[in-house]
Amino acid sequence: MQETQHDGRTSRFAYDEDGRLLRAENKEIKVAFKHDLGGRIVKRDTGRALHHAQV
Repeated sequence: MQETQHDGRTSRFAYDEDGRLLRAENKEIKVAFKHDLGGRIVKRDTGRALHHAQV
């Protein structure tokens, strides 16, 4: 899926077959998401050294 803002900026989103967000990206950043069995986001990975996880 792709979204274009009124100023021309574009964001792209990828979802799995259950509708969970897998990836989001724009010109500045790419983020990958991991989910637990309940479908909750438990990890966000920007590809940089710092990773965020919820427990």
